[in-house]
Amino acid sequence: MAQNVRPKSIKSQVTRVTTPLFLCSLRFFCDAANSIGDTELPPAYAITDTGASPIVAPTADYQRIVRELGGRSREGVMPCDSDFVLHFKIGGQEYHVPAKQLLSNSGLFGDKNMCQLMLESGNFGFWILGDPFIRQYCQIHDFAGKRVGFAPVKQK
Repeated sequence: MAQNVRPKSIKSQVTRVTTPLFLCSLRFFCDAANSIGDTELPPAYAITDTGASPIVAPTADYQRIVRELGGRSREGVMPCDSDFVLHFKIGGQEYHVPAKQLLSNSGLFGDKNMCQLMLESGNFGFWILGDPFIRQYCQIHDFAGKRVGFAPVKQK
């Protein structure tokens, strides 16, 4: 029988989601200094995927988010000092993914101040919560109970 183990990398309790393909609602906003405002997106299904580098959003949701970024995102490239947060509400619990997890400075753009936005559009009709989400929240899979749990990781 499996024991409840809390790895040292987890900051607090695990919140379990009992639906295999869970429903989430999303809020996106930038900090007040950017004066971009709030965007509420409709509830949608989401899955977690340890093999997905970006977070993948349904096309319409992705377009609304990029529009709210005020044109700062061109081909998924934006200033590395951009400040915004994606908020997912899953099973009544809020999960936050800040810009620092969504911006990758790969140096491919010839400007060390420009980063790749790790958010992409997909025609799947659901969200794929890839690496930026996983870096914020440890995933605990309970195959016997057909559920997944999330716990915030300790940030360095």
